Amino acid sequence: MSKKDLRRYELLRRVQDGTLTLSQVTEALGVSYRQAKRLKAKVEAEGLAGLCHGNRGRPPHNRSEETLRARVA
Repeated sequence: MSKKDLRRYELLRRVQDGTLTLSQVTEALGVSYRQAKRLKAKVEAEGLAGLCHGNRGRPPHNRSEETLRARVA
């Protein structure tokens, strides 16, 4: 998790708790209202993991073969 993800999560949790409005969070995050609604729905459905990219931690599908990488390095 990055600090950015954690900050987003905390602000969106405060929207769920009712201490902040979604409009206030859009200004704090620098995103549009529509984007904030999308993020809020992801947090409600999946929690903190919903803010992470789905391919995080996986190797890229177009990664070069190990033999080629060793030869180049």
